[in-house]
Amino acid sequence: MLYTFTPSNKVVFVLKEFEVKNEPILGYKSGSPERQQLVDKLQHYYNTTTEIPIVINGKRFTTDQVKYQCSPFDHQRKVAKYYLTSPELFRQAIEGGQRVRRDWEALNLNDKITIFLRAADLMSGKYKQDLNATTMVGQGKTVIQAEIDAGCELPDFLRYNALYAKDMYKYQPLSPHPDVTTNTYRYRGLEGFVAAVAPFNFTAIGGNLATAPVLMGNVMLWKPASTAVLSNWIIYQILEEAGVPPGACAL
Repeated sequence: MLYTFTPSNKVVFVLKEFEVKNEPILGYKSGSPERQQLVDKLQHYYNTTTEIPIVINGKRFTTDQVKYQCSPFDHQRKVAKYYLTSPELFRQAIEGGQRVRRDWEALNLNDKITIFLRAADLMSGKYKQDLNATTMVGQGKTVIQAEIDAGCELPDFLRYNALYAKDMYKYQPLSPHPDVTTNTYRYRGLEGFVAAVAPFNFTAIGGNLATAPVLMGNVMLWKPASTAVLSNWIIYQILEEAGVPPGACAL
């Protein structure tokens, strides 16, 4: 087990050991269960205009600035309806993040890791085909491209980020004379907030940009690419279900 210390050399909490491995890539062969599950999700998202609100401090907002994400291979097909934020809502997002920042930063790393490992399990299980389908319909990827990106690389990012965060804590500076002076690291979030401007072409990178700083105790303002709003919205809802608190990440 790994320990973190206060300057007085008292144990604050014990970091739990865990292992991770890469998510296996499915084949989607004819007749396979994953193929039928994906086909069902593709039909749903292709034939639905999903409404995506602005989310601030856990509350949903809309504005009169309405935009649509269209399928790149069928420009008449509106797969998502979303809203541009206003200066007032932007201010609320910043202020809301600051209200929860101290408590979120102070939450011990075990609890943060548990949340993000839970999110990774939801991504590779319950919502895997939602992520794949929205990446295909909204960003024009093939089944294997989507599987590698949204279905596998995205949960891999969250799991390995959690592992690397845990491993960071085991490194403490040398204390040649601990009876006199104990040298320690204290990891803390940044002042203010982090803004993630996510790309259009990789669902996994968008999710990673928005989650890695939050894992390390920061609060996030997440601006998805206008052509990848749909898949990023699925990720955001997964984070909510996994337990990321309101205000820690605004969309």
